[in-house]
Amino acid sequence: MKSKDQVLLEEAYLKIIKEESILIPRRSKEDRQKNYAINSLKRAQEYIKNGSRGTLDLSDTPLTSLPNGLKVEEDLNLTNTPITSLPEDLEVGQDLFLSNTRITSLPKGLKVGRDINLSETPIKSLPNGLKIGGTLDLSETPITSLPSGLKTGDLNLQDTSIKSLPEDLEVTGALNLVGTSITTLPNRLKLKGDLFLSGLPIKSLPEGLEVGGDLFLAGTPLTSLPRGLKVGGILDIVDVPLTSLPDNLNVGGDLALSSSAKKIVSSAKGLKVGKQIVYY
Repeated sequence: MKSKDQVLLEEAYLKIIKEESILIPRRSKEDRQKNYAINSLKRAQEYIKNGSRGTLDLSDTPLTSLPNGLKVEEDLNLTNTPITSLPEDLEVGQDLFLSNTRITSLPKGLKVGRDINLSETPIKSLPNGLKIGGTLDLSETPITSLPSGLKTGDLNLQDTSIKSLPEDLEVTGALNLVGTSITTLPNRLKLKGDLFLSGLPIKSLPEGLEVGGDLFLAGTPLTSLPRGLKVGGILDIVDVPLTSLPDNLNVGGDLALSSSAKKIVSSAKGLKVGKQIVYY
């Protein structure tokens, strides 16, 4: 049991706390957000003072701007912030996370070592000659066109308003176009990764198309495949109204087709399938 003195001390402590809460006015929501934003900016400034080492994580803060001359050694995370622009010549050694921000464009001189995640932002344009070492994720954005000279690893354009791709586009990894209105691809397109075209209104594929990974064409209106097509992984042509397969088609993985396509397989010349033919 508590002694009488202990009870009296606790009562006195509670009384002081109660009096202080009455005397000190509570900060408004606006004041708290303002102070939070100031503290977030101070974190960025301290990061610079400390030699810009490691990752700078400012996600879920009310930060609206970054200091000029910012160079981040590893990742810069701005996810779920109200920031609308980035300083020119920003350098990020690894990944730049901008998902669910208010960014509408990227600055000149931006350098990012690996990935840029711009998903679910109001981004409308990208600077010419943008080069990204890793993934560029533009999924669920209102972007309608890509700049000339764009070079990236993976490119995710799922559920965007993109209608065409620049002829000089370089994608060394995977390309996801599901949920777009793309009808043609660049003539010199070569991918080391996967190509996702399922459900698109695409009418033709360029001759000599090379896909190092899987090629997903299910549900497209294609009636033919191009000469020289090379697929390193799975070729999915389920529910595609093909009337024939090109001569010497080489598929490194599985070939997936609708059961109604057995005739075009039996009549194909020089068809090579690395794993198995699967009918659905």
